[in-house]
Amino acid sequence: MHECGTARMGDKPKGSVLNPNNEVWDVPGLYVTDGASFPSIGPHNLTLTIMALTARAVAHATGDLADASKVLHQASK
Repeated sequence: MHECGTARMGDKPKGSVLNPNNEVWDVPGLYVTDGASFPSIGPHNLTLTIMALTARAVAHATGDLADASKVLHQASK
C-alpha cells in the first residue's frame, strides 16, 4: 500500500507542501521522496518513479542537478 497525496508537490506554497524538488516549502533542507508527493496513486508500481524523485532530490540537496542520473544509476546497481 502506498499512501499518496499527504504532502503534495506544487509550484507555489499555497496548495502544496513540497516544491518541485520535493523540498518542504516551510522547512528548507527537508525532502520528502515517497508517494506522499503524488496527488493520487496510478495503476502502476511507483518504485522507479520514487527512485527518480529521490535521485533528483539528492542532486538538488548536494547542489549538483547534473549528477541526478549518476545517483539513480548507482542506486540501481
